[in-house]
Order: sequence, then C-alpha cells, then structure tokens
Amino acid sequence: MGEASERPRWTPRRVVRWAGVAAIVTALFLAVLGAYGPPRDLAPKAFWVYWTIFFFFLMCAIGLAMIDATITIMKFRREHADLRRMARESARDHGKSKTKPRDQ
Repeated sequence: MGEASERPRWTPRRVVRWAGVAAIVTALFLAVLGAYGPPRDLAPKAFWVYWTIFFFFLMCAIGLAMIDATITIMKFRREHADLRRMARESARDHGKSKTKPRDQ
C-alpha cells in the first residue's frame, strides 16, 4: 500500500528532464515577451543582453535534450544487452534439459 503512494525519486535522468523543461519554458516566455512585450523598445545594449539571455536558455534546452537522448540510448542498449543475455541463458538451459539421457 505504501509503494503506490510514495513520491518518485529524483534520479539524474529526471533532473536533466526537469532542467530541460525549465530551460525551454523560460526560452519560450522570453521569446513571446520579446515579440509582443516591452523589450521591443529597449536600448541597443539592453536589446543584445535580453536576446543573449534568450539564446543562452535556448542552447541549454537543446543541450539538455541531447544529453537526455544520449542517456535514453545508453539505457536502451543496456536493457537490450540484458535481454539478449537472458535469452541466451534461457536457450542454453532449455537445450541442456532436452539433452539429458532418459532412464529406461
């Protein structure tokens, strides 16, 4: 009963995903604010600072997405190797049980 109500653990993969979500939401907010909000009237230096911050968050989101994809691929390969190993062991064990001589 206690297992179903427990909160999920903060694994490195979950941290990367939430950081990516935060970065992309911030970048989207800055993009919308830059397109429709007051930053259109900024001085040239403030304009460059604003859009540099936007591109920083955008690049963080892209980088974190690439890291997450790499983590996912590594996990898939590890699980695939485990499944292949278990299948080989199962086939080997199944083959051994069939080759045992029968008592007559």
